[in-house]
Amino acid sequence: MWPTAPRAKNSKRRSTNATGSAASSERAELRPQLPQMINLYDNNGTLRLTITVDSLYYLESQDNYVKVHYKHNDKFSVYMLRSRTSSIEESLAGTGMIRCHRSYIINVRKIAFIGEEHKSYYVTLNDEQIKRIPVSKRYYDNVTGAIAALNNI
Repeated sequence: MWPTAPRAKNSKRRSTNATGSAASSERAELRPQLPQMINLYDNNGTLRLTITVDSLYYLESQDNYVKVHYKHNDKFSVYMLRSRTSSIEESLAGTGMIRCHRSYIINVRKIAFIGEEHKSYYVTLNDEQIKRIPVSKRYYDNVTGAIAALNNI
């Protein structure tokens, strides 16, 4: 057994995490909340784009490419990424990005309105420059469920 130094009666023991550093809830509360970052990779596994979830609006699939629609310095930008939509969808799990159509993945936090016209659904995002995005019947329940979950938080 290792010898230990005597502790003063009023001293408090601080918990340590797995790395051995002291964990303090006071410091954690003062630390600013960092934005959640998303890394987007191409088919070869090369990192092509890193952006925050808040700046990402939607992704649009076109053949072997995915158009990433995002806002940078208050201007909309589009980045073409050669990747499968399904692999991007898997990497976006837990970020608030959900599939609403075979060709679209949207940011749930950016939805302003969901509507129906001529027996088909669509989503309007919270910026006037963005066109309506279709919501297929297959993904409608996922979209409305994600909106409900976001509103309960």
